[in-house]
Amino acid sequence: MQRLMRKLKSNEPVIGYVYIVLGCAVGGAAYPFFLVPNGIAPGGLTGVATVLNYLFGAPVGVTSLLLNVPLFLMGYKLMGGSFAFRSLIATVLFSLFIDLFKFPPLTDDVLLASVYGAIMLGVGLGLILRGGATLVGSDTVSNTHLR
Repeated sequence: MQRLMRKLKSNEPVIGYVYIVLGCAVGGAAYPFFLVPNGIAPGGLTGVATVLNYLFGAPVGVTSLLLNVPLFLMGYKLMGGSFAFRSLIATVLFSLFIDLFKFPPLTDDVLLASVYGAIMLGVGLGLILRGGATLVGSDTVSNTHLR
């Protein structure tokens, strides 16, 4: 058992990236499955990107990524090297998954879409956090005063 625990501990960075990729895929899939087709804008900059998609047809993922760039640059020094690198990967992957996944919506009921979209997005974000990253965005702005 101790040998297994040591082996898992030595693979900890790899496992972190697995969590990040899986979290980005699950969270990113919530957008085409539930959120965007039903006009639901979650919080943060991805929510702003969803509103811009609704108003102007701008792709949610690309818009979200562009909105996050200045905040990433602003918070890079505060985050530290490893955390910043993981967060950059998470932000790029999450944005790519939102635009690359072309799923038909699973429901046109706004209440169901809100509940299931929130669950998927929450699970995805939880996995990303578990992997040692964040999606930059408003998290960075809210934490700048803490350091």
